[in-house]
Amino acid sequence: MRGIVVIILPISEMPNQTDLMHKYLIILALLWACKPVNPGPAQLGSKGLKQNSTEQSQAQSGVFKDLSLSEFNQLYSQESKSTAMLLDLRTPPEFNDGYIKGAVMINFLEDDIDSQLNKLDKTKKYFIYCQQGARSSRCMEKMKGMGFTQVYNLLDGYAGYLTGMN
Repeated sequence: MRGIVVIILPISEMPNQTDLMHKYLIILALLWACKPVNPGPAQLGSKGLKQNSTEQSQAQSGVFKDLSLSEFNQLYSQESKSTAMLLDLRTPPEFNDGYIKGAVMINFLEDDIDSQLNKLDKTKKYFIYCQQGARSSRCMEKMKGMGFTQVYNLLDGYAGYLTGMN
């Protein structure tokens, strides 16, 4: 912690001119060493620290969007398995009742959801859904914080998918 040091000498204890000059220089050095450091806004990152170039590029290149069923289907149909992944974030019983073809189940309600997400390639595009859109919306925010770069959320979830497909 930095602060300012002030030394007050009584007149009766005033040193001779050479001693005064040495003390003056010491005081100046202390004041200079104690001056507050205030980085400007351009130097501050999201955590108050300067971001490295990787963090800056991730923050600049991230795409996180809620999509309607038609937008979701259109974008996902243009992707290959090597560049994108469809994630079903529902529980096993929900998944067993039906799922979107090609989906991989990751139960968002599991205690180890962070470790499951960390196993994924963060540079891929992820198309995610749950039953009605709430869990997948929370998961998209979690993935954003974990450094994923492209996540697309199906707004009305699997329920909206079923309604839209009928």
